[in-house]
Parts: sequence; structure tokens; C-alpha cells
Amino acid sequence: NIPVGRTVLLMVALNIWAVRLTVNWGRGWSGLRHEDWRYVMLRKDAKVPGWIIDLSAVHLYPTLQVWVACFGMYAALSLGTKALNALDWTAAAVVALAALLQFVADEQMRKHRRTNPTLPCRSGLWGMSRHPNYFGEATVWWGIWLFGVAGNPASWWWTLIGPVSMSGLLRGASTPMMDKRSIERR
Repeated sequence: NIPVGRTVLLMVALNIWAVRLTVNWGRGWSGLRHEDWRYVMLRKDAKVPGWIIDLSAVHLYPTLQVWVACFGMYAALSLGTKALNALDWTAAAVVALAALLQFVADEQMRKHRRTNPTLPCRSGLWGMSRHPNYFGEATVWWGIWLFGVAGNPASWWWTLIGPVSMSGLLRGASTPMMDKRSIERR
């Protein structure tokens, strides 16, 4: 039996993150014709047909990446046998604080772009890190992993692939793409 409290706590934490993500997306959305610049960059830099990039890098790989990163949720909600405990609350705090960090970074960047669109942002969280949003994103996935460990401590080793692979993706692909774009634009 999975403790209802863990399920509720995990869903509340994830909804805080999801609302932040959706609000940020919605505020920057320019309509149905808009395409994320990263997809355009991937196709432009590729030495293969665009449809291969679309299938593999835009659709298949991200779907598999998120599936693997959700192993912690599986361990928490399907395999978890331990009662709701302090590690669950820590995990919820990690996810919620990471989402808050991302929200603050979003707002700081939005304000900066209104006043200094051609200069890099070097104030607030952006003065401490080139990519506070990516740090927050990685931290969310580590929080999800903590939920899995809280519910099923024996799962720690195989669910670790989730946050490690997500952190690797953010560090190895997202950050270099963002840096390249930033150098080109600013």
C-alpha cells in the first residue's frame, strides 16, 4: 500500500513546478507558428535530413529522457512501502524551492530583457550563475529522485539514472546550446 500522503505531497510539489513551467511558457508564447529556437538550431547544425532530427532529437530522445527521469516517481508511487517520512518532506521542499528559484530567475530575465535586451543579464540569480533555470530544473529531478528513495530506499541505485542523466543533458546539451545562442545574440 502506497501512503496517500506521499502521493499527495509528490503531486503538490510537481504541480508547483508544472504551474511555473506553464506560466513561463505561456508568457513567452507567440502563437502556433512559433518554433523553439533549439529545434531550429539542431536542424541547422545537423548533417542529416531535418526529419531525422525531428524524430530523434526533438521527439524520441526527450520522451525517453523524461521517462528515465521519472523512475524516482515510479519507485515512490508504485514500489514505495515506507510510511510518509522526513525525506518525503525534504523532497517536496527541494522540488518547490527549485521551482521557486526558476520562477524568480524567469522574472529577473524578463525584467532585464525589457530594459537591456542586447546585454547579458548579470544581476540577481543571473549574477551568480549563467543558467539558474537549468540548475533549478536539475534540482527538480533530484527532488523527484528523493521521493523515490523516501518511499523505497532500496531503489536509490537504479533510480539514480534519472537525475544523473537529466543533469547530464542539461550540462552537456542545453547549456552549450544556450551559451552558443547567447554569444551570437549578445
